[in-house]
Amino acid sequence: MIALAVAEGHLPADQAFAAAQLDELYQIERWGEDPTSTLRHENIKHDIAAGARFLALLEKRTAEGMIMGAGTKFREVLAKSGLVEAMAAHSPLSAMLAAEAGFDAIWAVGLRALRNVRRAGT
Repeated sequence: MIALAVAEGHLPADQAFAAAQLDELYQIERWGEDPTSTLRHENIKHDIAAGARFLALLEKRTAEGMIMGAGTKFREVLAKSGLVEAMAAHSPLSAMLAAEAGFDAIWAVGLRALRNVRRAGT
């Protein structure tokens, strides 16, 4: 639900992070934070922000008439009767292969795939 709220523009990346990490943030507030969890949270924040930027770029391309918006496509897939065939993608290459194979949806695990795309400069 958090991802859909971000995709639809109802929830900014920082609030999505807070919602997704609610219990962990409470535990940190109560018991304190350690360096490992600090790094992990920064990586998660980065991943969510990268995903939000990616979705914003998709929406911009939609406005230019190039592709369907991510939120619109996601709703269409969910409205489909019967099973939805989804494939997990751990990298941009596996996402491209899943798309070519014709899966209804592709799950970018932990949004790491989006970070890899950004690092690769594509």
